[in-house]
Amino acid sequence: PSVENLPPLAVAAVTLNLAHEASNKGAPAGTKEALKTLSNPIIAQVLGVLLSEATQESDSKTQYDNRHLLVLSLKALQQWCAVLELSATQVKHVCGSQVNIIEVLSDALYSDVESVIDAMAELLEILLKRNQDDDTNLEGVSLARRFMTNEVGVVSDLVATENIMRENEAEREAVISELVSAISLQRFRFIGRQSHGDVAVCRCLARVASSIALASQVSLRSGSLQRSANGMIDLLLNAAAHPSIHVCGIALEALPSLIAPGSDLSVRLLTVLQRRAIIPHVIVGLSPSLDADDECGVDFHEYSNFREHILADSIVKCYLNNRGFFMESCAAAIDEFCGTATTMEVSFQLEAALFCLSAVSLDASKRALLIGASPAAQAAAGRASSLRTGHMESENIANDAKVHNEMIQRCTTALSKKPVCATSNPLTLAQMCRFLAKYANWFSKSPSQGMLDIAADLALSSFKIASTSYQDDDAARQLVNEMTVSPLAEAAMALRNILSRSPAHFATPQALAALGGGWELSYASANWNDRISIEDREALCSGICRVLASLPFDQWTSSLTSLAQPTIEHLGAIMKQVDKAAASGGADAIHEQTALGKAADEIRLISTMTRTFANAILTQTRKKSSEVSISSTLHHPSVTVFQRAWPCLLHVSKKFGSHEVIATAIGEFLVGAVAVEEHEGNSIPLLKELCELASNCMTAIRNSPTTTLYPLLMFVREVVEIHGYDAENTIINRETSPMASAASDSLDVPKVLEQLLLIAFDTVRFIVGDLGRDEGASSKEQMRGQSPFESNPDIDTKAPQKRKAPDALSGFFLVLASSVKNCPML
Repeated sequence: PSVENLPPLAVAAVTLNLAHEASNKGAPAGTKEALKTLSNPIIAQVLGVLLSEATQESDSKTQYDNRHLLVLSLKALQQWCAVLELSATQVKHVCGSQVNIIEVLSDALYSDVESVIDAMAELLEILLKRNQDDDTNLEGVSLARRFMTNEVGVVSDLVATENIMRENEAEREAVISELVSAISLQRFRFIGRQSHGDVAVCRCLARVASSIALASQVSLRSGSLQRSANGMIDLLLNAAAHPSIHVCGIALEALPSLIAPGSDLSVRLLTVLQRRAIIPHVIVGLSPSLDADDECGVDFHEYSNFREHILADSIVKCYLNNRGFFMESCAAAIDEFCGTATTMEVSFQLEAALFCLSAVSLDASKRALLIGASPAAQAAAGRASSLRTGHMESENIANDAKVHNEMIQRCTTALSKKPVCATSNPLTLAQMCRFLAKYANWFSKSPSQGMLDIAADLALSSFKIASTSYQDDDAARQLVNEMTVSPLAEAAMALRNILSRSPAHFATPQALAALGGGWELSYASANWNDRISIEDREALCSGICRVLASLPFDQWTSSLTSLAQPTIEHLGAIMKQVDKAAASGGADAIHEQTALGKAADEIRLISTMTRTFANAILTQTRKKSSEVSISSTLHHPSVTVFQRAWPCLLHVSKKFGSHEVIATAIGEFLVGAVAVEEHEGNSIPLLKELCELASNCMTAIRNSPTTTLYPLLMFVREVVEIHGYDAENTIINRETSPMASAASDSLDVPKVLEQLLLIAFDTVRFIVGDLGRDEGASSKEQMRGQSPFESNPDIDTKAPQKRKAPDALSGFFLVLASSVKNCPML
């Protein structure tokens, strides 16, 4: 059998199978070398000829066979090139004058069959990948020659190697130029296939264009192929604007890398990206819906993921190439949208413009803040930016910073003048809050007057609107349910970022009253079917705590107590519901579990509140020149909160400490509280009460061995870390000076630690059991050749055994390690 007497389809299938078997790891030794000896005749006389014949016009009777032959031949050539690591230049040399392989591949691009163009794309990806590797190797040899100027012999070898590689580079550029011209001719056919709804062919053409563009990016950026590549760039831009994000994503893999300094491609691409940033939606009457699967090929969540990653990366590349134009374009769009009549369509366009600004917030806010920097700082920022972009920035950094500052101010002012443009749509409201959160650093440091107050007002009003306005709006509520991020969450995050960066600015009666209203509203929202999550309340709480910490120290206790009062009252009310549900004897177990989850959230919130406030006042006192000691007050402000919440905490730890959510919340609370106890001056009474709370939970957990013990053990470890060294010194002093140690209150510390460690050990032993005895008995039975269950036939060996707390031993080992380190004698 040979190519002369076998059917063409059989020949293509055999050659494909040969290369495929050679690529397997289990192929016999020497298979690859055998393919190398056969590569020239197979590629030139078999596959090249088959491809040439299959791409020729044929009648309808043989059209299907030709398509199938073309696909098999392309896949076979792709497999041979992959195994032998051949490039497009090498394949062209192998085919020689028998077949113009580049022309044959160009003709194959005119097929309307998805499988043909898809096979073409895979083949070109293999061929052009080797070309990219050769370009990288040439760059490495050139770089080595420049650095090794003193090594005469080595330099001469490097020069010779570089010359040979540059000769090959000229051949590669010729091949790339042919492919660029071939794909450029497909731009009109791409538009035609798109108009007919042929997504598959458009996707394949975009894939081919992307592969060729990535292989030719060095030549394109240098300008040598710019004119002949205009058609390919037009095709990629059309692909980026295609409704399907699969086609768009393929184009965006290549387009950003083609942006050269000073080129207009970034401007053309930005226009496309700004339109793509608009979330696909359908408006029926006045009600929007995010269900636009037929248009873009994916659902809302997949489109959001595409926008947050692929689209955002391309937006950043456009921004870095032309910062001023980018900021002016987005600011003009936001100004226009806020100045026109408020419609649902305009709100989606406004959301897209805000998304574009948020995507570049890290760089844009830093550049805007350079407006007040020294010339040296501006020059350093310019050098850093040049290293990132790969080219020297020609614009004046001071003027560029001024433009950034003015454009961000323009956007913020436009939003404040007509906030209804953003608040009419939950999606736009969430994006505006994200914009405020990401530019919070600029708001806190901007020389523009009033920007910080405007941002805070927008964030707080957005929080209130998200809490109340969408409650009775069915369309808005449905839109919120479709969204991946809640407007409440974004508003809380914006408030936290703004308040945390300039806490002293908001330490005024008017601002505190407004923040207090927002905090009380969060509890009203929490009661409305849990519309605001515990994470959102924690974010808002942490921002307010930092503001309270900037007040005079004599107002700390009263302000923190006022902030914690709704939380403590809510916890008490929840515990009454839990007690009532528990008294029903299990008849209302579901309600009991739900209420316990809410109680755990309130305990977690108290922990966040006291911990954040303690860290904030510690930072404040360190910053002040005349440092105010926390111990100068009667108590640490957090201690007063502990005292008010303590009855509820004791009750829940004793009666419900065996529940997973409660044990975890109590453990996290205790870890934060022991740090406050350290700031309090290692208060022994407070330490004893904290240990009592932990003991209650550990005792309760014995009735539920599956409940996690790890958070409580982390509290024990934290106590040992803080008090272990003092306890060790107390023991040493007691042995050396009994009279002196007997008069000291520090004698209580070793006793408290010892009791706490014993309770922890007993609880872990009770939960885990005597592992050594169980394993020994099991081993003994097995050595006799018997099953360990044979002595008791009633035990079901297939029944799952009761799961014990898996983290109890690991947590206790950490406690022991800390004990050995800090108090070995104890």
